[in-house]
Amino acid sequence: MTDQDSENWLAELVSHRTVSGEQNRDLMHALADWLEGLGATIRITPSAADRLNVLASFGGHSGGILVGGHLDVVPAPASNWGSDPFTLTRCGE
Repeated sequence: MTDQDSENWLAELVSHRTVSGEQNRDLMHALADWLEGLGATIRITPSAADRLNVLASFGGHSGGILVGGHLDVVPAPASNWGSDPFTLTRCGE
């Protein structure tokens, strides 16, 4: 993955409005598609409040590593920001 690819993927992740208590389906499906493209077997499971979990496994053996990530954010009212909090922005360069 090039630096530009990484930046584009990060911009994609940041663009999803995964505010706590709201659905996260768009982000979870984007994440699942990306992982599946890397060769993972994907299982999407529902959780509380119309939210999804993505389980990805590589290889066909038992055991392995589980990585858990917290993907929602606290509410981000636009009035508290100098730019859109869901748009990747370069600063300080």
